[in-house]
Amino acid sequence: MFWSFPSRHAQGYVNELEHFVKVAKGVAESSVTHRMTMAVSKIADAAETSARSGQPVDLQWAADEIPDGYVMMDF
Repeated sequence: MFWSFPSRHAQGYVNELEHFVKVAKGVAESSVTHRMTMAVSKIADAAETSARSGQPVDLQWAADEIPDGYVMMDF
């Protein structure tokens, strides 16, 4: 119950590393797209800005920033 995050998700790290090696060898396509990477960076930047300012940060998304297969919802 009190295991560390890495110990609870050890198989996930193994899977990630195996996939990375396959991509590096050229025998598999990356499961992460450039849009996914950019979206995560945008979210992390907003989180850091919010933490520093103590205020919420409103994220605006252009259609070409949304990773394929994701649906943006208004809350």
